[in-house]
Amino acid sequence: MSRVRSLLRRVRRRLLKPRGAPQSHPGRPAGGGSTMRLRGYQFGMFANVHQVAEFARFAAADGRDFVMKWPNSPYLDPEHPGDPWLYFFEPVFEGATLGANPQSVRATYPDVPLSTEHLFHPRLLRGERDTMTIPTDRHAGHDVLERFIQPNRTTRAFIEDFAENFFTRPVIGLHLRGAGRVHGGALEMRAMVQPDGGVPYDLYFDAVDDALETHPDALVFTCSDSLDVIAQVRRRYGDRMLVYPASRSDFGEMHENHPENEGRVFSPYKLGLDVVVEAHLLAKSAHFVHGNSNVANYVLCRAPDMPSTYVYQHLEDRLVALQKAQDEA
Repeated sequence: MSRVRSLLRRVRRRLLKPRGAPQSHPGRPAGGGSTMRLRGYQFGMFANVHQVAEFARFAAADGRDFVMKWPNSPYLDPEHPGDPWLYFFEPVFEGATLGANPQSVRATYPDVPLSTEHLFHPRLLRGERDTMTIPTDRHAGHDVLERFIQPNRTTRAFIEDFAENFFTRPVIGLHLRGAGRVHGGALEMRAMVQPDGGVPYDLYFDAVDDALETHPDALVFTCSDSLDVIAQVRRRYGDRMLVYPASRSDFGEMHENHPENEGRVFSPYKLGLDVVVEAHLLAKSAHFVHGNSNVANYVLCRAPDMPSTYVYQHLEDRLVALQKAQDEA
């Protein structure tokens, strides 16, 4: 708790500093009758961010723009007025305004969400939600994120403060979801190596150990919404482990109102802020170890040259075969 209070005090001081020139976003078309409306999903943070970024890429190529609205966001917080997208990010298209009866972005580009060519969460099989893989062109993804997805001033203050105060030596970034991660193919691939449905810690720890051979003085910066995962990593790496003061539960998956968390109350705003801050901190790693997750894919594109290890890479052919067999059954 003392670390959280210290972090909040430093961030407040940072936000009170005089602001520099506003950040520019070259090449963003804005305004006019071509402005469309994008309604966010009820899914988690980076499933939405990736769709926003990919739709922005298509819209800009057509000389159009859109306004992002997220009224059904899991991060909608009664203590924070306004649209949840703007809690964490700048507007996608600066200056874009909605006219009467705007077109729907999704209706305009219906084939984007589950495409095999999606820059941020491509599918191994077109249209199959549970066959997500990692980005094939991280630099192209990076360029789109830099153009359209910018954390706002408050979010940047949290990122910068933690990095300046705690990333005092190289870090191995470890993003490790708990057993509640069931989408994208994670459930199926996890079962291939851990039939009881548990977390295959050895896959992750072997990759971290390999990275530590290259960076023997590194900290292990661990990001997970599961306290069970945090405890396992701490048992393995002890004082070498570093964590951000994020909201967590034993099970994790708080943004989905999972029944495992029944009776627990979490700030929706903080849940969203935590995952955005952690993703940007992971992008500062010397090496990144990860599983199947939209968070991981975002990190890979934010830092396109960062060495990384995808622990399920060797299982993807089996995932495709499994999905095809299920489709044919």
